[in-house]
Amino acid sequence: MPKQTIKSAKVPLKKTHEAPVNLPYLLLLVAYGFVTVLTPNLQTLDSNGPKFLSLALLNLAAFFFLFTRKDIKNRPEWHLAFFRNGIGIAYAGLMIISLLSFIKAINVLESVMHFAKIFTTFSAAYLISIIFISDKRNIIYLCAAMSLLLIFDSLTVFSGIIKFIQGKVVSIIEIQSVYSNKNILASSLFVKIPFALWLIVFNRKWLRSLGILTTFLAISATFFMSTRAFYLGTFALTFVIIAYLIIRYIQSHDKYQLRLAGIFLIILTAAFLTFSITERFLYPKSKAADGYAVGVGARLATISDPSGGGGRLDIWKWSGHMVKKNPLLGVGLGNWKIAILEEGNHTIPDFIYPYKAHNDFVETTTETGIFGGLLFIAIFLLTGWSLVRIIIKSPDSDWLPFLFLPAFGLLCYSFDAFFNFPQDRPEIQALFALYTGTAIAVSFLSAGISTKTSSPTPKESPDRFVRIPLLVTFGLVLTLSAFLLIQNFNSLKLQRLVKDDFITGKMTH
Repeated sequence: MPKQTIKSAKVPLKKTHEAPVNLPYLLLLVAYGFVTVLTPNLQTLDSNGPKFLSLALLNLAAFFFLFTRKDIKNRPEWHLAFFRNGIGIAYAGLMIISLLSFIKAINVLESVMHFAKIFTTFSAAYLISIIFISDKRNIIYLCAAMSLLLIFDSLTVFSGIIKFIQGKVVSIIEIQSVYSNKNILASSLFVKIPFALWLIVFNRKWLRSLGILTTFLAISATFFMSTRAFYLGTFALTFVIIAYLIIRYIQSHDKYQLRLAGIFLIILTAAFLTFSITERFLYPKSKAADGYAVGVGARLATISDPSGGGGRLDIWKWSGHMVKKNPLLGVGLGNWKIAILEEGNHTIPDFIYPYKAHNDFVETTTETGIFGGLLFIAIFLLTGWSLVRIIIKSPDSDWLPFLFLPAFGLLCYSFDAFFNFPQDRPEIQALFALYTGTAIAVSFLSAGISTKTSSPTPKESPDRFVRIPLLVTFGLVLTLSAFLLIQNFNSLKLQRLVKDDFITGKMTH
């Protein structure tokens, strides 16, 4: 039997016989990765408010721009491509069940506000999928741009660590860069690593060098942020990427795959040593007072401490009780924080209670029911299975590089979703939209549908009676969501003023 050969892992930036990349589409795609990070607090009580609003406004601009373009209007099959594969169907199904869960909500207004946020993320994924379908070469530029942002995030961590060593920062928890807290910064670091990994695995020369540098800085910064979820995530990511490269070597007998595995292990070792040596010899002697200024082993050891996980196990147990009581539609979207009072007030002293389950899989299931939870999980499983299936059945497929990014991206995101609540963090939701939108677009493109621009005839678009009303409805809900987020933004500005009044003791608002 002849040896099976695998095509080069190199993805060219540009071929001379291809049309140039559509710059407005590319800028729009990159904007999705940057807009929530660049949006300032704008004097609100919670920075999530203006960041979700900026993402919603970007959706509106992208929607009206894309669907007034001739090349998009001439390809009606692109409009419904999102809903013609398992990942998109699961995501759309989750949105429908989320709406149905309103009937179980104690506070319907909370459900409406929460739906505006998750619909904003859903809309971003839909629009990103269309941009990606129009030209899959955008993945190269997107990975390069996001790697540069990842370098910036990493350098801000190192700047904070230097200040901690100098005594200018009391605790590592104060290191937050342009994000609202340490955990969001740590999440932003880890969940963006697949962009840099993609440059390493599928490029050569300077792009691979950029990926190597970025991955080293990002993993090092992740160690310094002392976040247990992403310590575990880093170990899991290492296992999966090494397994992937070994399988590729077995299939192709291409020693370059083993070389890449060695490069990643060297990066990981160098990052771990950089952190360990710094923590051991440079951290201030008073570091013992800071529970985050410890080694990886000591930090992971706190997982077994019931108080070390913020009571997560109790919270998840209470959530399980609520699912048993409300298995079909849950307790209502956005109502976990209200329904949990019935469970937690028997054991939690005073009026302190959790407002997040610290697990989006658990919280989504509790709020939307078992079917909603399964649909949410299906987004991750179907994306991962798409990569596994193509590795097994078509290892020489040109689509393998394009499935790699969303599969590894959602793998990293899943660790944040399992231990934290990224659904409430717009910076991380933008990354979720990028990965999910890319996965859905690749699923559509790999099905073999041509993407060459042509003027469709009525026979080519029999679904126009579904497509047009759907797009109109989509635009209306998009506009309504933006309006609600504007109201939320104004409310948060007023809340900030009232809080300042409480601090000063002068009630002027």
